[in-house]
Amino acid sequence: MIKQINLLILCIFILGGCSAISVSDHDFTPTPVHLEDRDDIEKPIRLLFDPPKSTNKALLTVPGQTSPGNRIYINGDEQTVSPDGGFTAILELTEGSNIITIKEVSQNARLQKNKYVEYIPEIPDPELWVGLEDRYSSSHIIFKGQTNPGNKVTIDGFPILVKEDGSFMTDIIRYQGNHILNIVASNREGRTTTIQKRIDVVYPLKRPTLIVTLPEEPGFITSDRIVINGFTDPYCLVQVFNDYFNSNSNEVLSLVSISEVGSNGIFACEVALNPGPNQLMVRTVNPAGGVNEEVRKIYYKNNKNTSLDVPRGDGYGYRTPDTDVLNQEYSREYDKIDEEDK
Repeated sequence: MIKQINLLILCIFILGGCSAISVSDHDFTPTPVHLEDRDDIEKPIRLLFDPPKSTNKALLTVPGQTSPGNRIYINGDEQTVSPDGGFTAILELTEGSNIITIKEVSQNARLQKNKYVEYIPEIPDPELWVGLEDRYSSSHIIFKGQTNPGNKVTIDGFPILVKEDGSFMTDIIRYQGNHILNIVASNREGRTTTIQKRIDVVYPLKRPTLIVTLPEEPGFITSDRIVINGFTDPYCLVQVFNDYFNSNSNEVLSLVSISEVGSNGIFACEVALNPGPNQLMVRTVNPAGGVNEEVRKIYYKNNKNTSLDVPRGDGYGYRTPDTDVLNQEYSREYDKIDEEDK
């Protein structure tokens, strides 16, 4: 009996010790998780930063481009990033090889890489000048430049023909957006001079063509509907607004018809009219957002309704004011037509 009791006490002691060890060996302090250290998160979309491999300048200015909203660190120093993602880094170099560490940080990830620039102060650089603007409105860009005779010039790695006097002219294609061009001149000794130029290509907003063939202006009809015909640029959106009740500046234009134009540019929009004067505005909008407008004045005389209480396009009652100049003008013109018909 005593042996059984001692064995039971021994078992309880062993189990208690194991539990204590199990509990003490666990650390319940939460471990912070840094998103920037994870590899499964999508990296920033775009980073352009490419300093030259060698230079004889101790102070080097290098432009760069990242995604808007990202943060950029060069050798640990945060750079100023413009709203469109552009930035300019000033590198202070020491003689020999220099490691340039660039870190790009987005909201949920970071990207870090190293660039190497060799500073050789005793070797002169080739001369290089290029005539590039900051902004272009066309994808076809033509520019001139100058270097020492006998040098070679490349732009983004592609060779450019250099004349005997060192002048050159070339054309490139860059589509709408931000671009960084790398122009490099190299001499026979293998020394290079690099110009990095950031350019913006922004297409101009083209105004679409709009010709309204029908109805003619001014028009007098007795039907409550009319078809507006014309043509514009292909794939535009044609809208028709009734501006009759807009004599009060607080009134808002009422959209009464909308039509998508096909490849031939022809459109026909059926519009419901209000009794009395209707000032119709025809608007066309191209896919790029360019707008063109024309106005047609139409008077609809409803012989069955001679009351001054004219129904509005939005369904509410509206009494034409006696001082409505547009109404009086159309009324006089329409009365002349009635007298001629008699």
